[in-house]
Amino acid sequence: MSKPLFLSIVAMALLTLGGCAGRDHAGTDAGLHPQGGSETGTAWQGDRSTATERSEQTARTAEEWDRLWAQAGVAAPAALPDGLMAVGLFLGPRTGTGYAVSLDPATGAGEAVVVPYHETVPGPDDPVTDQATSPFAIRLIKAQPQPVRFVLAP
Repeated sequence: MSKPLFLSIVAMALLTLGGCAGRDHAGTDAGLHPQGGSETGTAWQGDRSTATERSEQTARTAEEWDRLWAQAGVAAPAALPDGLMAVGLFLGPRTGTGYAVSLDPATGAGEAVVVPYHETVPGPDDPVTDQATSPFAIRLIKAQPQPVRFVLAP
């Protein structure tokens, strides 16, 4: 086998394996990581979802849970736990790095469940790259029948 052919085969194998690695439960392709300050396994955030526009989502069923994670670009880390539902906020495409979103614990507000969120926008002196991102956050909360309302926290 010639050296160029061998290198081509190795390169294709690495590309194939690399594409698979990012779609596992670790969420490496989505930049997925636990949200700081939250109980382990209850809140996640990432910077590379598949969202093409801003969206607010609620998952009360297994099917909705799987769709929520598909929007994040990774497989769900586990089944939706009994007695809980998930909320997700997807910011949509951003032109560079440094953007993020996080979700605070939900509160009941009569006719709606209120989910406060924080959005991070890079400042003029922050180090950023022109790599496109699509930030998102997902949080488990107590299952409730009311509609969910996302509110920018002060």
